[in-house]
Amino acid sequence: MRRYGRNSMSRRTIKTLCIVLAVLLVLAVIGLIAAIKRNRDGPVAIKYFAIDGHVGKVRTVREDGVRKYIIVITLPSDTEFTKCTAYIELAKGAYVSKKSPCYMGETDGKPVLNLTFENRDLIIVNGDKSRNYGFRIDLEK
Repeated sequence: MRRYGRNSMSRRTIKTLCIVLAVLLVLAVIGLIAAIKRNRDGPVAIKYFAIDGHVGKVRTVREDGVRKYIIVITLPSDTEFTKCTAYIELAKGAYVSKKSPCYMGETDGKPVLNLTFENRDLIIVNGDKSRNYGFRIDLEK
């Protein structure tokens, strides 16, 4: 005869609980992967960014609960930061907004950026969606 105390659970209950928790964990991981992929491949995502052959990487950070997108790039110290011609690959239909604070114009279809401004966000637009990208620029040693 089995005796069950007030705090005891059957093995079957524990096994069922473990299975439910494992399924919930798998679903959470799948949701996280889907969200990351959507942001990386979304309509206003930067797929590739370079200045004079120096490739930048897009990173996301959270500041005060707000997600921000930052282009992290290392450039030579002698770069002409007032006239950086950028090579940017964007999603179909996306473009660099001329309202971007750092946008100066275009050369051969490539945006020319002034990266000396304190507010130098690059704004990407696609349809009714837009996203601001800030910059973190490191100098080569």
